[in-house]
Amino acid sequence: MRLASQGRVRARARILAGIVAVFIAPSLSAGALAIPPTIDVVLYRAGECGSWREALSTVKSVARELKIGTKIRVVKVRDLDEANRLQFHGSPSVVIDGVDVEGPAVAERPTSYG
Repeated sequence: MRLASQGRVRARARILAGIVAVFIAPSLSAGALAIPPTIDVVLYRAGECGSWREALSTVKSVARELKIGTKIRVVKVRDLDEANRLQFHGSPSVVIDGVDVEGPAVAERPTSYG
């Protein structure tokens, strides 16, 4: 149970960091805090991924706490060709307004599927 709880804490931290990187840091450096009322989230998942529902729940929970509306789309990655096309690096992957919450280093990992 403790490991599962630690995993949830890390997932929440990554999602919060993604929101900070996409919205809060740029607006603060511009001199004003500007968080849009709605953010676009894409949750990519492999067919057999058992964690995507928890990731979806975490995204919704964080957005609710921050009072940010979300447009969430869940995309099931069906094969390696699609994984390559989408630059899918693991399941589940959370992308907020085009930015993977894992950060820029994720782009250096090979795409994966299965």
